Amino acid sequence: MTYHWIAPPDIDLGSPEMRVARAYFESRENYIRTADLDVTYPGFARLIEETSQSLPLTGTTYIHVLSITPSTDDRGNNVDVVHVCQDFMRTAKPSDTGWVRTKSLAYRALQIRRTEPPRDDTGLFDYEHYLPYPTWDVFSGWEVETILPEWKGNDDPWNTCMWGIPGVNQDTPRHEELLDSPVVEPFYPGWPTLADDEE
Repeated sequence: MTYHWIAPPDIDLGSPEMRVARAYFESRENYIRTADLDVTYPGFARLIEETSQSLPLTGTTYIHVLSITPSTDDRGNNVDVVHVCQDFMRTAKPSDTGWVRTKSLAYRALQIRRTEPPRDDTGLFDYEHYLPYPTWDVFSGWEVETILPEWKGNDDPWNTCMWGIPGVNQDTPRHEELLDSPVVEPFYPGWPTLADDEE
């Protein structure tokens, strides 16, 4: 399973806040798919409370960032709220006859908060070389919490996810037998590697 992120031009997928959000959603999907914390990213085990049964999928999940907005939590702390739409139409699970697509779109919301002052990461990363996963603890210095969906009418994030995601054909069956396994596309944007301390 790979993940392809899409965001509006004003949202930087490489910002500290979006790195935390990306790492959380990717780790959560890996955990749901395998029920194995060893395939999640460093630090994720501290955050997860739910248990999971293995729900194998292959293919590529497209994750659309709907918005990231500053807010305050119920304790008055500054937080960022991230709304995403997960597009599973390019994924499938194995069946007795081949492959079957069983998932379509899912809206998720996440609240993230700094618990430590920002750190200077100048020279820490090698932006010329990327991996499909982070090798460092992206969650260090952050608190992450899933939150309930927002319902505000036709323009709320759930409606946008269900009906307004570009490239999703609403006539495509949500449950469909496939002859071949879905294509596993490259990760995007991926994760920079840690720079060599000796360089």
